[in-house]
Amino acid sequence: MRTVIPGEQARSGRALSGAVIANGFVFVSGQTYVQGADIEAQTRGALDKIVALLTEAGTDTSHAVRCQVFISDNKFRDAFNAVYATYFPSDPPARAVIVMGGGPDSKALVEIDCTAILP
Repeated sequence: MRTVIPGEQARSGRALSGAVIANGFVFVSGQTYVQGADIEAQTRGALDKIVALLTEAGTDTSHAVRCQVFISDNKFRDAFNAVYATYFPSDPPARAVIVMGGGPDSKALVEIDCTAILP
């Protein structure tokens, strides 16, 4: 069984889903938020999108088992971690952080994806 949650990505015409439910897991596509000028605002915006998709799928961040994070510069790591910790205050999911330089037109400082289980 596979259920697609369109999310903002699909509504924008891009060929991807906001999240997919399969075999008791929710796989949330990478989320960005470029309206914020700094890493804190972008992190909150991306995580708010993840929270909304998890909620629509029937779960929440307490059921997250893994997140993958791409940041544009390692200098943002501490500020990112401070915001991230507020979304996962106890028993945070497994996580990978990959430092990737953005292209010259990229405004995204961070992108986050998430996998959660359905309760």
